[in-house]
Amino acid sequence: MSNPGEWDSHRNLPYPLSSLVGRDDDLEWVCARLRDPGIRLLTLTGPAGVGKTRLGLEAAARLRGDFSGGVWFVELASVSEPGLVASTIASVFRAREQQGTTAIRTLSEVLQAGPVLLVLDNCEHLLGPCAQIVSQLLQRSPELKILTTSRQRLGISGEMSWQVQTLARPASLATPSTAQLQAFPAVRLFVDRARAFQDSFAINDENSSAIAQVCTQLDGIPLAIELAASWIPVLSVEQIAERLDDRFRLLENRNLQSEPRQATLRKAIDWSYGLLTEQEQILFYRLSGFADGYTLDSLEAVCADNEIRRGDVMRLLANLIEKSLVSAEPTPDERQRYRMLETLRAYARERLVLSGEAQWLYRRHAEHYLTLAEEAEASLWGPDQTTWLRRLSREHENFRVALRWSAGRGEAEIAQRLGAALGQFWRVRGHLSEGRRWLEQALEWESGASTMIRARALEACANLCRDQGDLDAAERFYRQGLDLRVRNGDTQAIPRLLTSLSMVAQFRDDHVLAINLQEQCLTLHREQGDQQGIAVSLMTLGTLAQLQGDSERAIQRYQETLALFRDLDDKHGTAATLSNLGTLSHRRGDYQAANHYYGDALTLFREIGDFHEIAACLSNLGGVARDIADPNRARAFYSDSLQLFNALCDTAGIAALLLCLGSLSAQQGDAGRATRLFAAVETLHTSNDIVERASLGPAHHRTIAALREQLGQVRFDRIWAEGRAWSLDDAVTHALENPTTPTGALIPLTHREHEVARCIAQGQTNREIAAALYISERTVDTHVEHILAKLGVRSRVQVAAWIATS
Repeated sequence: MSNPGEWDSHRNLPYPLSSLVGRDDDLEWVCARLRDPGIRLLTLTGPAGVGKTRLGLEAAARLRGDFSGGVWFVELASVSEPGLVASTIASVFRAREQQGTTAIRTLSEVLQAGPVLLVLDNCEHLLGPCAQIVSQLLQRSPELKILTTSRQRLGISGEMSWQVQTLARPASLATPSTAQLQAFPAVRLFVDRARAFQDSFAINDENSSAIAQVCTQLDGIPLAIELAASWIPVLSVEQIAERLDDRFRLLENRNLQSEPRQATLRKAIDWSYGLLTEQEQILFYRLSGFADGYTLDSLEAVCADNEIRRGDVMRLLANLIEKSLVSAEPTPDERQRYRMLETLRAYARERLVLSGEAQWLYRRHAEHYLTLAEEAEASLWGPDQTTWLRRLSREHENFRVALRWSAGRGEAEIAQRLGAALGQFWRVRGHLSEGRRWLEQALEWESGASTMIRARALEACANLCRDQGDLDAAERFYRQGLDLRVRNGDTQAIPRLLTSLSMVAQFRDDHVLAINLQEQCLTLHREQGDQQGIAVSLMTLGTLAQLQGDSERAIQRYQETLALFRDLDDKHGTAATLSNLGTLSHRRGDYQAANHYYGDALTLFREIGDFHEIAACLSNLGGVARDIADPNRARAFYSDSLQLFNALCDTAGIAALLLCLGSLSAQQGDAGRATRLFAAVETLHTSNDIVERASLGPAHHRTIAALREQLGQVRFDRIWAEGRAWSLDDAVTHALENPTTPTGALIPLTHREHEVARCIAQGQTNREIAAALYISERTVDTHVEHILAKLGVRSRVQVAAWIATS
């Protein structure tokens, strides 16, 4: 901030009564633009309370030496008549309009005194007259520059605009350390303003979480944060945070000298709302039904009706963006996504309730997101899997809104259908407890949904319970669903539920019951002539035989399964069976066979695009490499697998791979790295719905004990605490550090693949390889993909390195 002596009072700039916090970069940018000879009009835009005026004043003060003709400030908030804009500006210069001339001409003469910076504050309610006057003044006064603040740009030629952002605040309510918190401008502003009311106030370990919560919930809006801080003499930070659900009642300005439109947060937003057209107001409050962003397609589907036609939604949305009430941001798929600050959304939600449209809108919203979830459900198993998982993750808050409304109001059909459709998404993303909670709430309504819809919801809930390890609840829900299917004669679903009950028995180590249930499935599939069902049952019986230690029986079942799936041209089933054969071979110590089976399965899963199974195969190949004492290749496979699970946001898969890489580090003598990774896994297990796998059994605990002994208790505890403090991203980043290039192939290359690999090592492109070997370029593409998979590498450079050392 400038020192008091730097403010030139005869230039009429108001002297600020508080410091400017967190705007250093913005201030530098604004000053640089106003010093640029090619920029004569700069508009600072942004939502109510974001600090446009304060930033503009600070920039003007800093630039006073650049403008010999003066730096002048004009406040337009109190001007209500368009015809008074010019005379209000003229009054600042004490310029009187002469008879026979206009205010613009008089002003233009005054502004000839040298370089002048004119600051016009709060132009949004007078956009037309402001735009006209600014344009004329700039044309008549070549040394004039104008800085305006407005919730909407003026929209004239030559204007540059700068969107003033809210202050950076903690990204989530998970509180970082006190030192880290003080790096956030929103937190620094809260502490600075709180000290103005209570000079002993300081951030500490006791109040840091509440301060983070206040700044995050208030979106980093400076006005809102300052109003919240003003309650420090009366309320603790924790009490302020608790009362933010009713933020507009709390956030009133207790300074009687404040400007009326900034006296409360509500009045600041009222000012913006009052400037909207009737249709803009309707769309604005309807947007409050969405959460955490939305797409244009969703807005059109939910918000359009007789009052707002579908074709008008885009135009009205653009107006709300222009008026700083909605923001647009790109997504990885290059489709714009729109969102509203939570404070603006809370205000809009009040307007929605007052309009009487709330229940109508929430029904439209729920029905739209139900359609989206059911469209996605079938795609979570195929090549578009990752695309849909990302899309569902982005819309998760909107699904929560739809579930909260439907389950809370007894809309059983919507709630149960939506819960069933999201079941697989919740399982993959690790939202087991949340998904189960929503489904159990939906299932409390015993009427209002068809029997088949209820049966689907029961099965989805049972799957989540099974993944949690709550086998009693899983069995209960499966049997309830089975009873409904039997009563309705749904013969197609009965075998699937029997298979699920067989899995529950398998997890209980009741192999006799599991086999009995699976034999019933096999009989039903044969009666129905369902060849695919027969193959699935045979594969499951093979797995059960394998668990019982009957390898010969398992191989027989798997071979029967493989033949059936190949006859059906079912690549997924074929790949799954090959993977099972790989696991069987691995456990029998036949590592060469395991590599072949896993490699062939990996190729098929890649053709299908099943990224979860690709990740699982890579992990399995890493396990084989580990067991044949080739840690470099094991780490390469594990790292690739971890990156895939991380891309899929599969927390269970991530945890499993962190364990694998931790064990590998322990085997290689890197006790510190292993300890940190194991500690990070424990954090994942306690903070997510992840059932501890068998890998956390006696062998794992023996490894932990050995690490403790090797490091010593004090050092072990310190390193363990470091790993426990890692976020998920931290753990993945550290686990992937220093990847090692493998030096040999786990899966033997064919003669043709060797030829292609040698061509790659010579630097040839796929087209050049195709010409040299007299094969199609598409065939080369396939060979290259197989070579990369079999060598466990990611690049052609690594293939060349393998050729050089093999």
